[in-house]
Amino acid sequence: TITLHRSDNTTVAAEFQQTNETSASGTTTSTAIFTLVGVNGSSNNDSEGEYYCKAALGNSSLTSACAYLSILDVKHSLMESTVWGLEGKMAKFTCKSAGRLARNGNGDAYLGEDGQPVYSNATVTWEFKYNGTNWNLIVPATDPKYSMHKSTIDSSGIRTSQLSFFSLEADYEDYGQAIRCKVQYHSDDSVNMVGGTVTSDAIQLKVASITSFETNSGNVFSGDAVIFTCTVWGESCPTFSFTTNKQEFDASRYEYIAGPNVTMRGNDTYVATYTVKTKHATVLLGDENVYCEANFGPSFGSVEDGLLLTVYYNCSNVNIGVLGEDPGVKISYDGSDGDLTATMACPNDTDTARYSIHASTNSGETASCTKYTGRYEPANLATCVKQTPFTYGYYEQIWDLSTDSITVCSSDSTGQYNETTMKAVLTSNHATCGPYPVVPCLKDDKCTLDNSSNAKTGCRWDGNLKKLHVYYTVVFNTPVWSVKEKRDLVNLKKGGKVKFWGCGTTQNKLSHSDVSWSDKYLEQDEQQGEQDTVEGTKTNVIGILVGVLGALVAAVMSVAILLRNKRKQALRARWDESSVDHCEVYEMKQLPGAVKNVG
Repeated sequence: TITLHRSDNTTVAAEFQQTNETSASGTTTSTAIFTLVGVNGSSNNDSEGEYYCKAALGNSSLTSACAYLSILDVKHSLMESTVWGLEGKMAKFTCKSAGRLARNGNGDAYLGEDGQPVYSNATVTWEFKYNGTNWNLIVPATDPKYSMHKSTIDSSGIRTSQLSFFSLEADYEDYGQAIRCKVQYHSDDSVNMVGGTVTSDAIQLKVASITSFETNSGNVFSGDAVIFTCTVWGESCPTFSFTTNKQEFDASRYEYIAGPNVTMRGNDTYVATYTVKTKHATVLLGDENVYCEANFGPSFGSVEDGLLLTVYYNCSNVNIGVLGEDPGVKISYDGSDGDLTATMACPNDTDTARYSIHASTNSGETASCTKYTGRYEPANLATCVKQTPFTYGYYEQIWDLSTDSITVCSSDSTGQYNETTMKAVLTSNHATCGPYPVVPCLKDDKCTLDNSSNAKTGCRWDGNLKKLHVYYTVVFNTPVWSVKEKRDLVNLKKGGKVKFWGCGTTQNKLSHSDVSWSDKYLEQDEQQGEQDTVEGTKTNVIGILVGVLGALVAAVMSVAILLRNKRKQALRARWDESSVDHCEVYEMKQLPGAVKNVG
């Protein structure tokens, strides 16, 4: 019986085949082939070491010399379980395996017949997989992302094989990208080499990258403090730098505040912040590229990420006012996302004032400012027109007397046209003369006549143009707000006249000493017209003479009276409607200080 033992005399369980051959001389030769299943070359040396065989026959036994079993395998202790690469660049995987046969536990080389170390003949291949998928053979000839390098064996007998993985993407890690190597050892009977294939453990790929680069707010406005936050996933802490358009931040646009300030979050995550304050809006100049660079050193390289920075106008810093005089306009603001709408409102109406919006092409009830322009359209808000009620009304009639030789309402006027007489008529409550019979509000007791001064109610003579101005002012009992209401109360109806002649007992009689002949005659005729009887004729000669003479005188007087009546009719015709040059009403506009002629 032949058995297999370790050098420590431990019996080894192994599959074996035994053959016996007996020679002609009667000698029997027994050959046993032991097959070890599940051998490995791990650090605890479960399989590698010295073995001997033992042949027992009855109570006798024979032992062989020791033979050293050299296990060729992947040297996991010399390999990395994780490989880091840079996004957009490459990662390099290294496979370490036994490349030389050993003759003892010290690793001394097994020497061939030529006295030289014996190296294993092996082929190294690579495989990849994602989470949830099978391992797939890497074929660099058909997949340019990969490149396999020629294996080398160093003086210690370790074979080094490398695989380069190019154009790394961050999501490779998200998908659980893993790589492993497979070493196929070829059999060599000349050195008792039994071939086989060994496979490494999975090597996890980690892609160093900038996982996020952002600002502290969605929109950035002029005057804002902007915090740039750059988060990096990497094997070690890189050196951070922040730039705009690959240059330092422009000091004319940005004020440096702080940074880069770097902190570590968990394993392999590094966060850097950089703070600046914006000085001006750049939206009209276009977006700026801001970059974060994470440099892992010259042997590893750097990664960068960028974002577009637009500095918008801050409408809250843009002033807007009302166009024109401000009577107390209230302005409110509403908006979002950097845009503002300004809305004006008039003061509340009171008993003594009302307000209305007065807009124009350069002003409106609302104005909008956008973050893209930084100005309001329209440029101003509308103002409010302050309207005060009408408390009085003024009316004036102008009479054209340029074809007459008389003067009216003048210091040198006589009789009923004397200035004092006419003003008395115009300011008194007369049944047929002056304002009271014709002015609507006086007739309806809705106003009072203001005769406090000659400037408000009375008359005026323009000697140069020979025109008479008759005017009056009324004070409303209840103030009115509209021009129409005022006109309805103050203005005379069409064809209406303020009468100032033939006003009965209120007129003064003219004296003979201060009037012209025609005036005397007019006065005398008026006096004669009042007489009811004329003296009778006498029958004597003297009477006849007197009668004839009287007839002549009567004839003369008749002609005089006829001429006087025609003159009287002509004088009265001066005051008919055709003599009115024009009527004017002066009133305050709604805008303070303006005067409007609406007559």
